[in-house]
Amino acid sequence: YLDLKPGAVNIGVAPSGKPLLDMPGQQLHFSLAHSHHQLMIAIARSPVGLDLETPRRVGNCLKIARRLFQPRDIQLLEGVSEQLLQQTFFRLWTAYEASQKMHGEGLFGSRTPASYRSSFMLDDGTIGAACIDAHPAAAVEISCFRLDA
Repeated sequence: YLDLKPGAVNIGVAPSGKPLLDMPGQQLHFSLAHSHHQLMIAIARSPVGLDLETPRRVGNCLKIARRLFQPRDIQLLEGVSEQLLQQTFFRLWTAYEASQKMHGEGLFGSRTPASYRSSFMLDDGTIGAACIDAHPAAAVEISCFRLDA
């Protein structure tokens, strides 16, 4: 993307703590996410955020949702069966966390929804989400790599 050797790429940190390219004139943004043996990297021309989660049992999903999620997401979660509650929670959670990472707000910062978000599930059941600040003009390509231990 930059046509540079890895050692020539400077990564800095915004005042909010979000990693960024610290290179004058560069308009690229990136986000990283990992869960167990999965690693995902997004590179975009506008702010981007990613999250990956391996679903697990979370007690009181609705309490967490009511504290952090948008009203439409809370309604969706309240309307699903007990059988779908955990998977739906993680789909909404990854979208929430990806949006927060995109904005550089941290988990408890202001909750501004993303202009564009996409959720997906990998073959091993890992749930992920990507958020981009503006609807992409071109198709979004998502690649996930398995890390060898």
